[in-house]
Formats: sequence, C-alpha cells, structure tokens
Amino acid sequence: LPLLLWGGGMASGARCLFSDIDGTLVHYPDVLDALGTLSAGPGGGVLSFDPAGSRGPAVPCRALPPSGTGLVGYVSVETLALCQRLRAAGHRLVLISGARASTFLGRLPWLPRADAYVLENGGR
Repeated sequence: LPLLLWGGGMASGARCLFSDIDGTLVHYPDVLDALGTLSAGPGGGVLSFDPAGSRGPAVPCRALPPSGTGLVGYVSVETLALCQRLRAAGHRLVLISGARASTFLGRLPWLPRADAYVLENGGR
C-alpha cells in the first residue's frame, strides 16, 4: 500500500494511512491481464489471480460490482485482511477515490472498512 502517514491528535504510536482506491487497493482487467491470469476460484464470489511467471500460490480476489460504465474492479482478500489488521492495531484508515458517490456506495460493502472516506474529487 502506498503510504501517507499522519499521527496528529491520536494515541501514542497510532498513525493514519491515506490510500487511493482505484489502481492501489482495487485493480482492473487492463492491468491484471498484462500481469497474469484472472480465473474463477473454488469459492462463491472468490476469483484467483495467477501472476505470470510466479511460482507462488494464486491470489484470491473478490470482484466489485460494475461501475456505471460497466468497469469491474478486483480487490485481493489479503488486501482486505491487511486493512482490517491495520485498524485492529489502532491505526486509522482513510480511503480516497475520485469515483462518483453512487459508484462508491454500491462498492462500499466490498471495500475495506475505513474510518473516513473521501470521494468525488470533481474530476468529472
């Protein structure tokens, strides 16, 4: 995760992580196809991503609902777990996206839980 940490006003040792969503936590077929193979996994709704040339296990991923333009993004199960562990350790997580509120809210159940969300940056 790209990090921008801020510790002002929080308990000693606690930090705040600000992370973009699209292209950072959530990845799209154009990038995934260039890096490996995305295929249906053994569990309902869980896909697996096999990085090209990798000797390690496939990476379990979850598909997000399509955006208004039909674009489907994928988030790894490990990313969700890491964000949960970060928050469980007392750190704050802020997710940032330029997505429209309707797209963001439709995808919220599939995204990592966060302490705050920043969206609709006015790019459209």
